[in-house]
Amino acid sequence: MQATSPRELDAELARHSAYGEPHRCIRERESVHLFLLDVVSDVAPETCELKNVLEALPGPQRSRVLRSPVFQATVNQLARDMFGRQPTSPRAVGVLRRLISVASDRQTGPVETSCGERLSGAAADAEVFIWRDDEDILSTELRTLFREQVLREGGTATIDLRSPDGRMSKVLQAGAALLDEIVPELARSMFAHVSLVAIVDDVDPAYWSTLDRKHLFESGSSDGLPAVLFLTPNAVVDEWVTAEALFHEACHQKLFDLVKTKSIYRAQYSGNCAQRIPCLWRRTGGQPDPWITDRAFLGLHVYVYLALYYLILADDTDRVIRRSGLQRKGDSEEAFREAADRAHYLARVLHDHSLVDLGDDGRRLLEWLREQLERRIDGSTDFESVRERVSRDVSAVAS
Repeated sequence: MQATSPRELDAELARHSAYGEPHRCIRERESVHLFLLDVVSDVAPETCELKNVLEALPGPQRSRVLRSPVFQATVNQLARDMFGRQPTSPRAVGVLRRLISVASDRQTGPVETSCGERLSGAAADAEVFIWRDDEDILSTELRTLFREQVLREGGTATIDLRSPDGRMSKVLQAGAALLDEIVPELARSMFAHVSLVAIVDDVDPAYWSTLDRKHLFESGSSDGLPAVLFLTPNAVVDEWVTAEALFHEACHQKLFDLVKTKSIYRAQYSGNCAQRIPCLWRRTGGQPDPWITDRAFLGLHVYVYLALYYLILADDTDRVIRRSGLQRKGDSEEAFREAADRAHYLARVLHDHSLVDLGDDGRRLLEWLREQLERRIDGSTDFESVRERVSRDVSAVAS
């Protein structure tokens, strides 16, 4: 049955059996990692001990480890090393041993930080925590993985993880709570794929006394270090910016898990051989940046949901302001148009140029996202008009 309002669509999309409801996808992801523990047991016997410990634990304690970003990244790396005939990393073995110890202590909260603060609202239901460095081996490993898996993807050695100060923590909490007033059901669906929110900042403390970080991005995610949302101080300047950044990056985490558990891309898909799509609103030297298929798909996925996010906000601004007590900055209708146009553009060019890179599930997801956008969120639009608008909208915001 067609939803009759944007708020009803929030609930309906969040409950979609394949692309909204998160628990089956998460169970399948956990099964993948348990299978990988078996696969790598010949090169890292500690994985057998860890699996035995996990299987003896009650569900909540077992999930505490299985949803850990360090656990997921370490098992993925061990599998890559084994298939690539690389020697087993002693560091990875040390992480596995620490995970065995942590899994056995039956504590609560993320394994990467003993002093982390739980986010509020839908994020609290999903047990999402703000990362703080407690100098434990797993906390240190998260920082090391960030440097290896995230910074190598286009970052710079002048930035690193840091514990948030009191103001940042307060804004993060308010931003998470604000999502409960805008997209409560979708926020729960997306946050189910998230474990941690981590602050990224300049390594030079001289910057820390100001809010201005023009040299930094706003927010980011990486499938090399799953289930972590990375926000810089640019994303915690106020609650509205933070809410959008949290939702944006959580959408990416959901797609990362869908990729792990479904045939989103064709077998043997590689970014080196993928189709290139011109991103008309991101330019270098006056030319559109070439986005490979998986990056364009990430963009489509998030912009469809952001279009609904801003549609709800534009339709219900007074109520959200009244309930949150926060004055809205920015034009929600303009933000809706921008997100919807970008989604229309990416949906069209992916369909026209990149179907060869998609698996069966990826083609189905592409058509489903187009259907929600064109029939439920915005309606059909003239593609040339969309192309003209997104070409004018040159932006430096990360996608």
